[in-house]
Amino acid sequence: KNISLAYIQKDHRSPDIDLDVTIDSKPYKVRTCLLPFYQPQTRKDHSKVLQDKALKLYQEQDDLDPPIGLLREAIELDPKNATAYEALGVFLSKQNKLDEAISLMKRLVEINPEEIMAHSNLSVYYMQQGRIEDAEREKGEATGLQFEKAISENMAKKTTENKVKQDLAEREQKISMFKQVLEIDPVDQVANFGLGSVYHDLKRYEEAIPPLQTVVKEYKDYSAAYVLLGKTMEKLSLRDEAIKTYREGIAVASKKGDLMPLKEMQQKLNQLLHSNS
Repeated sequence: KNISLAYIQKDHRSPDIDLDVTIDSKPYKVRTCLLPFYQPQTRKDHSKVLQDKALKLYQEQDDLDPPIGLLREAIELDPKNATAYEALGVFLSKQNKLDEAISLMKRLVEINPEEIMAHSNLSVYYMQQGRIEDAEREKGEATGLQFEKAISENMAKKTTENKVKQDLAEREQKISMFKQVLEIDPVDQVANFGLGSVYHDLKRYEEAIPPLQTVVKEYKDYSAAYVLLGKTMEKLSLRDEAIKTYREGIAVASKKGDLMPLKEMQQKLNQLLHSNS
């Protein structure tokens, strides 16, 4: 495949469009796409890939050296990858390299003192070395952290429940307000989009469809409405309708230069096209 850069008139600028063009009197078939052509992986993403590869390799064969090498590389790329630390510690302990496994867990504790598994693993490794007192100390640390975590999660749950009740009341108030506006002007852009958004947030997807359809019908250049309408249709398993909506929205966003809605709709469309219908 060849890559070429070309300027396309704004009204015809849309990604994933097949075109018949002529270059130096020769016919070519081309497909448009957005820049950049290639998105490099972050160090964190690459670390996760190596970690997953190491764990898969461990399941497939008995030699621990290859997965250990991959995990070392994963940690070098992302020094805060706790899962890679834990897996590497386990593999090293299986090779009876307990001193190195202990050093590794200590480093993880320095990075994140609240990492429960690091303390639990230290307790196990100390026990294997016969260091009973150290093992009991780390076990106590792990138990204490688990207790603190449970209390914190319980408090967060109560806070979330209260916030959910408050949000629900506020959204019901918004629904009432938007409906009052629509009684005066049934095609009001803000009220229809707002009503559709609130219904979508409340998972009342069937009720969200009509106001969002009104927006894209009356205000054909409103990219955000196409995004939300497509998402709502996906929630209702209306795959073909969602594909049609995203395609229309992509064309609109391309002409307007709305890059964020454009990229989101492209991603959603590609997922639908590559999923099993």
